[in-house]
Amino acid sequence: MKLDGNAVCYILSQRFEDVVSYLPARSPIVDYPRLYDEADDMSGHTVFVPENVLLDKHCRMQDVVCVCVGEKSARAAVEAGYPVIHVRDAVSEQHLFNGMQADHVNHERLDARLRAYLDTHAGFAPLLDACARAMGCSFALVDNRFKIMAQADQRSGSASTWLEGALDEDDFDLFMASPDYGRMRQARYVFSLPEKTGLLMKNIFAGNEVVCSLFVAHERTIEGERYARFLLEYLAPFVEEMFVRLGSFGLAAEEEMQVRAALSRAFNGDLDDCAMLDQILAGHADAQETANLRFVVLCFERSFTNEGAEGLGYLAHRIELAWPQSYVIVEGDTLYALLNTGVYVRNGGADIGQRLAQFARDALVKIGISRQFSSSVQLEAARMQSMAALAQGNIDDPMFWLYRFDDYALNWLMRCGRGSYPPEYFCHSAILELLRYDEEHGSELVHTLSEFIESRYNATAAAQKLFVARSTLLNRLDRIVELVQIDLDDFDERMYLALSLKALRDSAGWVR
Repeated sequence: MKLDGNAVCYILSQRFEDVVSYLPARSPIVDYPRLYDEADDMSGHTVFVPENVLLDKHCRMQDVVCVCVGEKSARAAVEAGYPVIHVRDAVSEQHLFNGMQADHVNHERLDARLRAYLDTHAGFAPLLDACARAMGCSFALVDNRFKIMAQADQRSGSASTWLEGALDEDDFDLFMASPDYGRMRQARYVFSLPEKTGLLMKNIFAGNEVVCSLFVAHERTIEGERYARFLLEYLAPFVEEMFVRLGSFGLAAEEEMQVRAALSRAFNGDLDDCAMLDQILAGHADAQETANLRFVVLCFERSFTNEGAEGLGYLAHRIELAWPQSYVIVEGDTLYALLNTGVYVRNGGADIGQRLAQFARDALVKIGISRQFSSSVQLEAARMQSMAALAQGNIDDPMFWLYRFDDYALNWLMRCGRGSYPPEYFCHSAILELLRYDEEHGSELVHTLSEFIESRYNATAAAQKLFVARSTLLNRLDRIVELVQIDLDDFDERMYLALSLKALRDSAGWVR
C-alpha cells in the first residue's frame, strides 16, 4: 500500500521530544509488510520501519528515507547506510502509522486545493491561508522592498500583524543593513533570520531575479525549525508558479482589505469612509480614467452548483483577476463586485456587456448590473439596483445570464409596489369595466386604448397600428370615455391607465 505524502511532515508536526531527522523530498510511504517481499522495489519511497524489523543493505531501496521506531530498527537501518528518521518517543507503531495515513490524506487534499488556486489564478493570499490552516503555522509574503503583500495566521487563516512586529525589531533592522543580508537575498536555500524573531525566510525567484521572500514563524525549537524549513520548501514552488502566472503582486493584501471593508460599510449605508474610498479608487486609476471615473456594482448568483463557501472564494478571486480594478466582497451566499468601467471605455467599452455575459456563462453565474455612478455615496443605491435587476431578470428572462437594472426597473417597481397581489386587485377600475364590456359585446376597446397609449397618444399612429381610419379610432375613444368616465387629458389618469394595462399584459395576457 502506497500513500502519497511525506512522513517528515507528520512526525515533526507532532513535536516528538526525541526525533533525529533527515529532510527528504516529498515521496510516498510504503506500508511495512511490503518489506518482507524481497522482489518489491521500494526505491524513492519513505519507508515505515516498526520496532524489531531489521533492514540490511541488500534490500532494493535506493534513495529512501526510513522512519524507524525503536533503537534496533534505527541502528540496523543506519548500519545498512539508509537515511533515518528515528522516533525514540514512547509511541505505538500503530498510532504513528495511522497518524501518518490521516495526515497524508489531508496533504493530498491540500495539494489539490493549492493546484486549484493556481489553475484559477486565485492569487497569493489563498495559498498562504490554506497552508496556515492546514499546517498550523503563520506565513507572510513580502516583495523585494519588504512591503507585505500577503500574510496568514495559524489561528484563523486571516491576515494579521504578527510579521510587522517581527520586522520592526532592532535586531532585524541591523541584520538587513549587514553584508550577510545582501548575500542571503540571493540565496536559494532556506535561512534563519536573527534568533530573536523566530523566523525563517526563503527567497522566491522569477528566473534569476528575486521577486519576493516567503516567511514562516516557528516555535524556536529544533523540531519546530525543521518543520518550518520543510513548510517553506513545500510552499515555495506554488508561490513561484503563482507569480509566473500572475506576473505581478497587484494590490497589497492590507490595502485590498481596507477597500473591501469600506465597500461593505458603504453598501449598508455607512458613508463615513466614502471620501477615503473615492481617493483610493482614483489613486489606482490612470490619469485618463481619473478624469471620468465610472463604476457599476455587480451582483452574482451562482447557478447549477452545490459548492459551499469555498466555492464562493474561488469565484471571487476569479472575478477580480478577470476584471482588472474590480473589488469583490462576499455577504452570505451572494457576491458583490465594484467594477471600474473606465478601464474598458478606452478600449471601446461597448463590449463590456458582451464580455460580462461570456464570463457569466463560463462561470455558471447570473449577474445583475446597476446603473453607472461616479461617487461612493451612491454605493448603497447601486447595490440595491444590482439586486433588483437580478431578482426581476430571473422572473422575466430566466434563460438570460446578464440583467441591467434599467431594463427591468419598471417591472421590478410594479412588482414591489403591488407585492404578490394579482393586477385586477389594484389596476384602474375603468380597465376592468372595459374588459367586461369587450367580453360581453365582442369589442376591442381595451386593445384600442392600449395602442393609443403606446403610440404616445398620437391618434394617427394608433390608427395605423390598428388598421382603421383615424376617425374610427376617435369614435372608439369617445365611446371609451363615455362608458367609463375617464379624462385622457389628465396626466395622473394616463399614468394609472398605462401601468394598469402593463400589469395586466405581463401577468395574464388579457391585452392583445
